[in-house]
Amino acid sequence: WGEVAAFVSVVAAVFGWLLSLAWPSLLPVGRGSDLAHHLVLIDYIEHHGRLVHGAPAGMGEMALYSPGSHVLIAIAGAWLRSDGLHAAHSVVAFTVALKAGFVFLMTLRLLPAGASRIPVALSAVLLLAVPRSYVVGGFTQDSFLAQVVSELFAVGMWWALAAWEARRGAGAMVLFALSGAAAFLSWPVWIGPPMLALVCVALGARDRPLKERAAHAALGAAPIVAVAAVYMASR
Repeated sequence: WGEVAAFVSVVAAVFGWLLSLAWPSLLPVGRGSDLAHHLVLIDYIEHHGRLVHGAPAGMGEMALYSPGSHVLIAIAGAWLRSDGLHAAHSVVAFTVALKAGFVFLMTLRLLPAGASRIPVALSAVLLLAVPRSYVVGGFTQDSFLAQVVSELFAVGMWWALAAWEARRGAGAMVLFALSGAAAFLSWPVWIGPPMLALVCVALGARDRPLKERAAHAALGAAPIVAVAAVYMASR
């Protein structure tokens, strides 16, 4: 229960701090030129209720851009009875807060049992402030909304691998697959390193039969490949 409380506290603290950066309007605070492009795609999804098919005038490269984060923001805007413009910062801030929480959980997985696990895991979260221009500035300065949202799912893949290595359970591979599919649909560049790590972890688990390791690795990788194939085939 102490670890659960620490996880919730990490997510709540980071989320509250990031919300304060845009309070009270909660409008996007980034100044990068990418912001306008992302808002165009979010607006299109809001008004048409579907992804972009073809290349409508004014959409430019966003007609073929990976739309996962934009769909998420558009849905959040509808649920909040607002719009994507006002929901964008809150959604991205929440993904960053969850990412910090996953870093905490992953550190717990990698540490041996002992009374100092929680403080050490919390220090890992604090270390995220060192490369602040990357961890936070990605969306508060450069407006890389899709990349930052996709980072959550990439870190989720990383955490799932740590969980599988600890217990060798198929459920962790299901989480890996779901996170990988979401990462691909949000911004596919991040899935390369976790997929390579999946192969390395599966090959290194010599305490299990090769057939079982291969089956678990396929369970983690196949849905990601399938989602990628379906998405690219339609575009």
